Amino acid sequence: MILFKDFHINPILRGEKTQTRRIWKKPRAKVGSVHLAKTQMLSTYYFAKLLITGIRKEKLCQITPEDAMKEGGYSVEEFVDIWNQINGKWSPDLEVTVIDFELAYSGIKKGDLVVLSNECAEHSIHGDIRWDVTEDPWWIPGNEMVRIQSGSSKIYSSFATKFLEKVEA
Repeated sequence: MILFKDFHINPILRGEKTQTRRIWKKPRAKVGSVHLAKTQMLSTYYFAKLLITGIRKEKLCQITPEDAMKEGGYSVEEFVDIWNQINGKWSPDLEVTVIDFELAYSGIKKGDLVVLSNECAEHSIHGDIRWDVTEDPWWIPGNEMVRIQSGSSKIYSSFATKFLEKVEA
């Protein structure tokens, strides 16, 4: 789990925020691991899953303009202000952990064939109808979504991938 402020939800879901700096004494993430992105520590709600793509240590003052953009579309000066709001004080020589990430997806993608899982309330209505995934996935807070279409009845719907199971053609 990695905590974020509410104002970072949309930049993360749009792919504009792909980096975060943390005051971690010990690493809490590894490259290749997937973490839930949350806004509250004890909540079961998460707004996205993040795949960790890089981790390094550096001093706060080493942030580049490119890194500030990855922090959510900021200039370095704007990032300093955001840091102060969240962490209280800018200390240029403070060593931080820089975490690079991207949205983690289920592996379901456009062109796949899926069925509704048994956990899906609509499974009782549609049974084992096979659905074509017609668009690549996207995230809305808390759910990875895809658009599906039933070949036989031409029903279209957007569905959370957690309620879909990939099947072979």
